[in-house]
Amino acid sequence: MIRQLLHLGRRQEGDFLESLAREERGRLYVLDCHPEEGVAYLVPHELDGEKCRRFLWVGDPPASNAPRDRATTSGLHYLLGQVVTQMAEDSLLQEVLRPLLCELGGPGDRVRFVLDLSALRLEGAQDAEVGPFRVRGGRLQADCEALRRLLEEGTGAGGPGGKRAKTLADLVERLAETLLKAWGVEKPREGRLLFTLALNGKPLVDLPAYRQYLSHRLVGRYFKDAEPGRCHGCGAEGKVVGDFAGFRLKFYITDKKSFAPGLLEKAFPKAYGLCEACFRALLVGENFVLNKLLLRFLESDALVLPEAELPRESLQRMVDVLLAEVRGLERVGAWKEFLERASAAWKEVGYLGFSLLFFRRTNAATKAEELVLEVPPSRVEALFTALGEAGDGGFPVEGLRDWLYLLPLSRREGRVEAGPALKVASRIFMGLPLAPRDILPLWLKAAERAYREDASFFGIDRYRGPQGALDLAALGAGWVWVLRRLGIWGGYMEGKPLPLGEEALREAYGFGPLEAGLYLLGQAMEAVGQAQAKLYEYKKEPLLEALGWQGMSLVRVRHLVPEVMAKASYYLSGNELAAVLDLLSRATDLLERGRSQGPLSEKEVPYYILMGYAQARSRRLRAGKKEEVQDGAA
Repeated sequence: MIRQLLHLGRRQEGDFLESLAREERGRLYVLDCHPEEGVAYLVPHELDGEKCRRFLWVGDPPASNAPRDRATTSGLHYLLGQVVTQMAEDSLLQEVLRPLLCELGGPGDRVRFVLDLSALRLEGAQDAEVGPFRVRGGRLQADCEALRRLLEEGTGAGGPGGKRAKTLADLVERLAETLLKAWGVEKPREGRLLFTLALNGKPLVDLPAYRQYLSHRLVGRYFKDAEPGRCHGCGAEGKVVGDFAGFRLKFYITDKKSFAPGLLEKAFPKAYGLCEACFRALLVGENFVLNKLLLRFLESDALVLPEAELPRESLQRMVDVLLAEVRGLERVGAWKEFLERASAAWKEVGYLGFSLLFFRRTNAATKAEELVLEVPPSRVEALFTALGEAGDGGFPVEGLRDWLYLLPLSRREGRVEAGPALKVASRIFMGLPLAPRDILPLWLKAAERAYREDASFFGIDRYRGPQGALDLAALGAGWVWVLRRLGIWGGYMEGKPLPLGEEALREAYGFGPLEAGLYLLGQAMEAVGQAQAKLYEYKKEPLLEALGWQGMSLVRVRHLVPEVMAKASYYLSGNELAAVLDLLSRATDLLERGRSQGPLSEKEVPYYILMGYAQARSRRLRAGKKEEVQDGAA
């Protein structure tokens, strides 16, 4: 991962700090103070990528407990207190900010200085009050001395201590609330709300002193005590550091060390130490990936890391192709749409290899959920080929997104627990086999939840009731076909050869006699079930209840055959009855042939029956639509 980020970082051109700017939307307010004129403005800007670069929005420090130290920040209370306190430690910036600083704390306090706006007329501000602060007639009625009194009243003493720090933080938050209320600032419906500082109409971020300060905060301070070593990025000998605390992505963690007895804590920083040039490149590469190569895949956040070294002159074009490719693997239609929109030059680009990092953001950290390493272009091509051929063959396969419905996933608090789908996708990407014994019971459970109309089932809006369960089984059949083409569908399906006339089942699904017998039994059941469903106006399908959703033994299957035969004689006649009896005869023969075959679990048995049932129903529906088209043409 470090390798890919370093490569992308080295490919970027232009100003170092601007290349670290995040690309976000929302609204940014510039607190523009004019001490000599005695006035302050709060100027709004619609936030976009250009404004993020203009005002150097590089984000707040990654550590949640770190003091805010950037001039463009995510909260007005940070700007009024923590930010100016940190900047005042720089002698050049302290001189610039001196006319507006009010010292309330002491050395080491997170909030030592506060912006004093009491001498400035707040242009456009309305009367507002958030105790103990108020704005009246465009003036903030709380000068520096008043703030000191409030601090002493809140702590009972002016000395240092945790209580004073808490009181200071509370005062700054209330001051910010008062100003936001007076200026009528509201959080945008979408995106971030940011604030930055300007002096006499010139943003602080434009000052050389601030750029030097920010560069030191992001890079320089880590190399203050750098030790000699070999750079992991370029191999050069020199001063290197292995401190990655300033990065948003955590390349390693040092907690829970007791889980790895004998671990040397300094081993990773020593082995992966970086020189200053590579440290900067890694920062730029990380930001580029989070800005340009972040997408939603299987209802999860994912980073797409290219495996090939992308040329600088066509970097953005190749990134667009890569993202379209990954989205296309989730839904093949998206790739086709991309190719239709793309120019001929884009279509000439071959498939690109990639790695995927799935992660989940929490309040405290970004946690990795699944990692897919080095998917080669050949496997990408094989996936697209198999998915395309499955669609051409009539299977309802759309892409890897299908697994969100095939698996019994639940929706909780507005999000789906997609972990099982990510693990399956990871195995498919890496070419690792999937065993029917593991997968089919999960597919059966998902189909049952659709059949029972389980409201918490993720796919319930798309797959509901008996027909929804059958549609899921037909989708599963399509994926068995795809996985067979990819060579990763394993199991007990390579037993005795099938009789003449049944070889198509081995060719399509790799069936042995036992699976083929269950599949044909399902097809016979569909014909009877169809006749039954007519009587219920297709609102119920009673024969599906006999399926054994919780599992079926082969003994139960042998009893099921005569039951289906009896129902067929009752509901069907003529050619339809003869066709069903033929299916049951072939199914019985295959089940007998498969007695010596490797065992199937009791959860696999009903799924093969359901699969045959679903495929027969799918063909019936397609035939009905074809007849409607022909009748319409006539």
